[in-house]
Amino acid sequence: YLDDLAIDDRGFGFLLTRDGLVIGAPLDGVIALPLAELYPALADVLPRDSTPQALQARVPCPRDSGTCELRIRPAGPGPWAVGVVYASDEVLRPLHDYARRVFAIGLLMLGLLAFIVATLTQRLTRPLRELARSSRAIARGELDSDLPRVASNDEVGDLVHAFDAMRRDLGNYIAELERSTAQRARLEGEFAAAAEIQRSMLPGGGRAEVTENRYALWARLRPARAVGGDLYSYAQHEDQVRFAIGDVSDKGIAAALFMARAMGLVEEWLMQDGGIPPGIALAQLNDSLSQDNERCMFLTLTLGRMDLSTGELCFASGGHAPPLLLRGSEVHTAEQRRGPALALQPEIEFPPNRLMLRADDRLLFYTDGFDEARNLAGDALGESPLAEAMLRFDDRALGTLGDALFALVDEFAGGAPQHDDMTLLLIERPGKRLAPQQVDERGFAVDERLVGDARHWLRERGRGQGVEGPILGDLELMLEEILCNIRDYSGLGQTDNVSVRLARFADRIELRCVDGGVAFNPLTDAQGAELGASTENAEIGGLGVHLIKRLSDRHSYHREDERNILRVERRLGEDAKPTPDTSEDQP
Repeated sequence: YLDDLAIDDRGFGFLLTRDGLVIGAPLDGVIALPLAELYPALADVLPRDSTPQALQARVPCPRDSGTCELRIRPAGPGPWAVGVVYASDEVLRPLHDYARRVFAIGLLMLGLLAFIVATLTQRLTRPLRELARSSRAIARGELDSDLPRVASNDEVGDLVHAFDAMRRDLGNYIAELERSTAQRARLEGEFAAAAEIQRSMLPGGGRAEVTENRYALWARLRPARAVGGDLYSYAQHEDQVRFAIGDVSDKGIAAALFMARAMGLVEEWLMQDGGIPPGIALAQLNDSLSQDNERCMFLTLTLGRMDLSTGELCFASGGHAPPLLLRGSEVHTAEQRRGPALALQPEIEFPPNRLMLRADDRLLFYTDGFDEARNLAGDALGESPLAEAMLRFDDRALGTLGDALFALVDEFAGGAPQHDDMTLLLIERPGKRLAPQQVDERGFAVDERLVGDARHWLRERGRGQGVEGPILGDLELMLEEILCNIRDYSGLGQTDNVSVRLARFADRIELRCVDGGVAFNPLTDAQGAELGASTENAEIGGLGVHLIKRLSDRHSYHREDERNILRVERRLGEDAKPTPDTSEDQP
């Protein structure tokens, strides 16, 4: 029994008496010995002369230098006890071996699991990585880049298929956008060309000004879109000036085409010799415009004719608003009988209206884009603010009043978009109120001394009229540029003359040049250099046009009686603008 208690070769089992006698320890055949003789190390641990008690301790191994475990338990109620001494590492060796096998198997399983996870991850993430690479290529615009091939029907496959569908849709959208953009650019180009053509049909390209001794006229058109349906025109025949202002129904291309048709008929009336009365001319225009008018478009139009010698104004209105008349210190609506709008029904009569203009009288003709202008609250401007502005600017030039009326509408609108074209036509019979305070005029031969002689004369006459400093210097520069254009492009010879007139008004000074050369508007026809061009690409010359426009407060050109008439103005007093720095214009 005691032999069976031995766990390994290094330990043994034994019985222990109360007297400390060890029985059965297999040490060299010893059967029973006192504890002190058998194993002194145990004698130090076990109690002596007492009933053995349960005990557990670590002791030196009896056969080597290792450490062993000592376990003693009482054998029933008697004085005996059973003990065993064994090496713990021998007992735990199977457990350690098992732990090592478990650890090795765990490592093997972990490696296998890592391989399986890596394989699955590679299989799942490879399409995603390729899809991410393809998405970056598509973001750069490479829509024909290949997408990863997937044979599975899982979420990754669905994602790739959805991404491929998105790529096709995106390609179709971009292609459609390119077509739309090209079409829009083409349309914008056509609109720009149409607007340019439409402006060329109007005197002054949409902004005209004439100042003569017997009358003054100022007109401006501002379309609500690129092209519009408003129109104006005028022409002078000896002692008579004719004018027209109208508004076509609708906006945009249709109105512009109808306006062009009406403008051609109006120009025929303006250029006729002798002149048909405005009422009869309106009836003829109405009959022409009523033909083939399937869209039922119509036109409100006023035609007028003023006798420059008497100031008598005869005008007729086809559905157009009556003009405002400034006389003295009052503004009132001129009496007007009118017929219906044109182009709706043929064979209609238009009653004539007559008005005798006095010196300093002003007439304001306008289209409904002014009085029906709306602000953000939806309120209409009305006629009263226009009349108030005419009184407020009654001592200013027509151009100043016209610009003020447009500014009035813009201020009232407060940024609200306007859906109707706006056109003004101002006519004045000059009197004492705006007559020049001093006038100097002289003719100069078109020879090599033209520019020098004219500048010297302008300097003397300008000082005589009280003009000094930067304003006089600007006038000299503008005169030089104007005369150079006349000398180079008018076709005049050295036996021809150019008339230069300097007029001093209360609020401005005006420089006018008149020549009998070929029709040439230096403000639009002269070659102008591109501002801001680099030194290498800059053209030589061509800055005169920019110089005149920048140095003058107002400039205008018109041709009358086979003569070119060009005017530039500079304001005086508090309204005078500072002389701009033209150094930036130099190439």
